[in-house]
Amino acid sequence: MKLIIKAAAVLALAVALSPTVVRLQARWNEAKPRIEQEQARARAVVETVRMGVEEVRKTGEEVRK
Repeated sequence: MKLIIKAAAVLALAVALSPTVVRLQARWNEAKPRIEQEQARARAVVETVRMGVEEVRKTGEEVRK
């Protein structure tokens, strides 16, 4: 009997949360392209900085010689 009550409670909770889940999924679908674009931009910045650091390192080695 307790199992049936627990199952009913879980089902009621799922039904109650369903509209919220649908709204969150819609918001995620809207935001995902912007998030991916920002991630790509951040990766490009990191790569540019990495290349700059490597250039400075090479220049420093040349100056030391």
